[in-house]
Amino acid sequence: MTVEVTITGVSACECPSHARVVLRDEAGARNLQVRIHADAGQAMLAEMAGLASTRSAMVDLLGDVLGRGGVRLDRLTLCCSQGRLCAKLLLFGPDAASEVAVEPCEALLAAYRLRLPVFVEEEARREGMPGGGVPPVYRELMESLDLSGLGCEGERG
Repeated sequence: MTVEVTITGVSACECPSHARVVLRDEAGARNLQVRIHADAGQAMLAEMAGLASTRSAMVDLLGDVLGRGGVRLDRLTLCCSQGRLCAKLLLFGPDAASEVAVEPCEALLAAYRLRLPVFVEEEARREGMPGGGVPPVYRELMESLDLSGLGCEGERG
């Protein structure tokens, strides 16, 4: 089960070489903050202000190349594996769909630029939450999600 989130902003981070992307679930009641590199955060802030960013993301290039080959980027999914935040892009080609693992920082910037929908896997809560390696803001978002009415009652564990 995945939950759609929206990129709503970029904020300062306790580490000067990073920024935080603020994501909000569709209902608008819960936030997730994902730490990214400061230069990607500055590029995203520029884009949000309507300014052209000089930072090019590898995924932007990938999107151009894939588009020429008839493949389209469909969505970004954030997940947690072994206590680490991971990202996957879903691609649709002429013959099949496939997922590609990407670096979350670059993927979030590209998702914003390309206006891709962003999702968070609910499954990550079961896999990564009990261990101590999951960032508290991610744990807080996943534990607070109300998925009732989406056909997954009794699965919250």
